Amino acid sequence: MSRKNGFTLVELMVVIVIIGVLAAVAIPKMMAAVNKARASEGPQILGTISNLQAAYTGETGSSLVLAINATGAPVTLPNAAYDNWDALGFDLVPGSRWYNYESTGTAATPVLAIGALGRDFVATATTRADFGRGAVFAAPQILTIDQDEERLINSAAPVAGVGMAQLLPNWR
Repeated sequence: MSRKNGFTLVELMVVIVIIGVLAAVAIPKMMAAVNKARASEGPQILGTISNLQAAYTGETGSSLVLAINATGAPVTLPNAAYDNWDALGFDLVPGSRWYNYESTGTAATPVLAIGALGRDFVATATTRADFGRGAVFAAPQILTIDQDEERLINSAAPVAGVGMAQLLPNWR
């Protein structure tokens, strides 16, 4: 009696079905994690800008205007176009596939003189692209943080589970 080595067609089909089911479950979960990771870059850099602006304001009495880096790649400092990033303490101007960063400031006006306005600086991260979510954002999403640590998405308080707030549940 001869014995053939190998797998039967039924055994191969069962393995293919199992792999298909695992992929159908795992790929959406993985994409959600990737989207959250992409989105989390913005708050991290904005937090750094906020902390450095607060330290700079404490030392000098004013904040800095930070020029936008729209290249998508980090810019090495020193660089005349981005002197304020260097003065604030960055070694590189943040460059990103996902966000453009900038900050308004009051370099010429002492903080005490504008305290009544409630805005010493506002740092923003504006999305450069949709984060691969099923629904495309109708417009670029804008994350902001100011000297009082007020955090907004598109000039409004984040609403849990909606838009960018779904990707950034701790941005509040």
